[in-house]
Amino acid sequence: MDHIERMNPFLNQNDLMFPEHYGRYMFALQFCNDKKVVDCSCGNGYGSYYLALNGAGSVEGIDISKEAIDFCKTHYKANNLTYTLGNALDLQFIEDHSVDTYVCFETIEHIEGVDSLLSEIKRVLKKDGRLIISCPNDNIFNPDNPFHVDIYNKNKFISLVEKYFSTTSLWVQNNTTGTSIMRPEHVLDASVNQSAVLSNAHPITPKDDEQADTWILVCSDTDLEIPSVPVISFFTTYSQYVKEVQDTINSLYKENQKLSNAWNFQVELIKKLEDENSRLAIAWNEQVEFIKKMEAENSKLSKAWEEHTQTITEYSQTIKIHEEQLKDYKLENEKLAEAWNRHTEYIKNLEENNKKLSEAWEIHTSYIKKLEEKLSK
Repeated sequence: MDHIERMNPFLNQNDLMFPEHYGRYMFALQFCNDKKVVDCSCGNGYGSYYLALNGAGSVEGIDISKEAIDFCKTHYKANNLTYTLGNALDLQFIEDHSVDTYVCFETIEHIEGVDSLLSEIKRVLKKDGRLIISCPNDNIFNPDNPFHVDIYNKNKFISLVEKYFSTTSLWVQNNTTGTSIMRPEHVLDASVNQSAVLSNAHPITPKDDEQADTWILVCSDTDLEIPSVPVISFFTTYSQYVKEVQDTINSLYKENQKLSNAWNFQVELIKKLEDENSRLAIAWNEQVEFIKKMEAENSKLSKAWEEHTQTITEYSQTIKIHEEQLKDYKLENEKLAEAWNRHTEYIKNLEENNKKLSEAWEIHTSYIKKLEEKLSK
């Protein structure tokens, strides 16, 4: 079924929800004999089916959930029972003033636009028709119910309904546990018993109706003739309920044991991990110290490298200066070489001239010698 609050008799028969929900329909039954009845928000259909089988003239169950309506049509069938997929805020498929009894249990807290809901109920009810409507006391049960769009107290609930109906009668519903002593033939087959007598010695009423579990209003625009006999709904399978509760407790105990074992395992694992973390922390600290030493050594090496780099830079600058000097020396040598070549050429020329002069001198000397010989003769 779609995810919303619903009571399923097939699943909740041994649940406190079972007599609580059935009890409201037992209460409504006294207003449904041979009547045309609408069961608003019929859910799984068990309530519509109960009314149809126990005296209602006809019953139309209405719900906004297609899945719920399909479930109703499959599991709860009767000749005087129909189901309609529809929105309770827009009952266009129901004629004006055609319904004798309109049942609206546990609905208004689920919807916005409650005025539209009550206006539609007012429209489809006959002038002397009756509305039986309930509202849970969320302040008692669950003020944070995620399925409820509004929270009501008794006065807020009554004031809202009295805007549309001139006559209202308040009833309170309270969940109790009990037992029964009867002959076997007195037990109803429906697994729920209805009593017409309430012991005056042990009245089942709260001291303050503000603290009731659920409020139920019977409403009309005519005088209400309402019987003063309350409805009491009990488990006939109370022992089974107790057994299921005990089974649930045992199951939870076993689950708690599993969780406890898992918890202890986790504690041991955490302890081992903490020991391992401690060992790793020591190793980490050793590594940190080693890294610090390495960083200090690296700092020394870095400083030495910087000094070495500075020395290399200075050497490079000196080499550059020497290279410039060598370049100058080379130019000077080239100039000297050129001068030397010129000087060598000049000496060569002088030697040639000297040779010529020497030859001329010999010629001159020979000539003088010849002259002297001539003069001596």
